[in-house]
Amino acid sequence: MRITPWTWSRDELAGEPEDCDCRSATRSDLDVTALKTLNLDEAAAFLQMHPEEVRSRAKRGLIPGAKAGRRWVFIDDDLAQFLRSLYAV
Repeated sequence: MRITPWTWSRDELAGEPEDCDCRSATRSDLDVTALKTLNLDEAAAFLQMHPEEVRSRAKRGLIPGAKAGRRWVFIDDDLAQFLRSLYAV
């Protein structure tokens, strides 16, 4: 998934930087996909698992997550996709 906060036409890219008034951009002009992040306890509640089990599986790469500093961060869409991958076929 590619997140692109700004989209410009070819003509806008050819102009000088001072020609662009970025303050006039509205939220509807932006092509932004908001990501909902979860901490370890929230991810555990989402997955209906014990937080220590979620941490252990994330550390082993079995559950999608990232360690940002001292804390684990999970994206809810990634966890939903992970759950869908466990569905019986």
